[in-house]
Amino acid sequence: MKKGALGFLALLLVPCPGAPAAEDLKARAARLQRSAIVVDTHEDVPEQLEKEWVDIGVRQKTGHVDIPRWKEGGMTAPFLAAYVSSGYAASGGAA
Repeated sequence: MKKGALGFLALLLVPCPGAPAAEDLKARAARLQRSAIVVDTHEDVPEQLEKEWVDIGVRQKTGHVDIPRWKEGGMTAPFLAAYVSSGYAASGGAA
């Protein structure tokens, strides 16, 4: 990394006089997220369910995506895509 970029990154870590406290920023971020439509356009749920079927309506012991976690994280619009491998088309299947 170039010295200029490294110096700039170091400046970002230095607190500014009169800057809001970290807790104020956390509370502001939480308010902003609660008032926003939160969209995740890359969920690997369909691919994972093909490997191992689980009920995503209940908290899972493994993995990182299930409906309880979406609700806790403020997710309001998860996007689940149905992916079909190009190998299926080669064998006369879906395209």
